[in-house]
Amino acid sequence: MGQEYSEIRARIAALGMTQSSLARAMKELGDDRDVKNILRSIQRMVSGDARVSGEMRALLGLMERCHGVTPTAKQYRESLAGTTKDISAAGGIMPRPPR
Repeated sequence: MGQEYSEIRARIAALGMTQSSLARAMKELGDDRDVKNILRSIQRMVSGDARVSGEMRALLGLMERCHGVTPTAKQYRESLAGTTKDISAAGGIMPRPPR
C-alpha cells in the first residue's frame, strides 16, 4: 500500500505541479473547500495518513491526459488492480486515450 502514496507524489510531479499548485488548481476547477483544506487533504494522501481517493485518481488521470502525460504500463495495471482480477490476461497493454 505504501507504493500507492509514492505513486501519487510521482504523478503530481510528472504534471509539473507541486502539492500547493494542485490544491489551487482544484479550487479553480470547482472544489468548494478552502485551498488550505484541499492542500491538507493532498498532503495526507501523499504521506499515507489517508487513502488516495477515487476522485483524486480520476482527477490526476484526466490531468495527465490533458497534459499528454501517460502513466507507465505498470502504473496503469496497478491502478486497475482493484477493478479486475487478471490484468495480465490482457497482455498488459495500456489503451490510448481517445483523441
